Amino acid sequence: DPARALANFPTLFNLGLAVVFLPWIGAYARLIARLLPSRADAAGPRPAPAADPDAEVRTQAVFWIGQLHSERAVQILLDLLRSEKDDAVLEKVVFALAQHKSPQAAAALRDLALRDGAPAEQRSQAIFWIGQRGGAENADLLMGLFKRVSGDELKDRVLFSLSQMKVAS
Repeated sequence: DPARALANFPTLFNLGLAVVFLPWIGAYARLIARLLPSRADAAGPRPAPAADPDAEVRTQAVFWIGQLHSERAVQILLDLLRSEKDDAVLEKVVFALAQHKSPQAAAALRDLALRDGAPAEQRSQAIFWIGQRGGAENADLLMGLFKRVSGDELKDRVLFSLSQMKVAS
């Protein structure tokens, strides 16, 4: 039927062209990327989420950085632990460090728990998460910390953390 052949011709022609040009897609994409700058490049550098004035944005940034299980993520969290002023954001930073399994994150929690000048709430959180990690080394740290701290709240947190630990006998 000539009418059907006429109707099918554009479809078959387009499919044929797609098959012919399929191997050239990568080169074409590189050419377009070179000719047209992206919107992000045109707008200039964007500030890091950790530098955002909105605490909620920083809190969300900390959450997502905490989901990255890399040493770079731990380094960013450590930088935030040193520089962040908002207590809610700091709480999320300590939580994100506690969820990370790296030795560097564990050391940061221990350092925070032992630091006498650290904010009491973050120090208390670090003590809690050290207890949740378990292990003989953390139990020894908490027992030594119990002897060092003077405040009743921190002593209570240390005792609670010790009571929750699962230490191999």
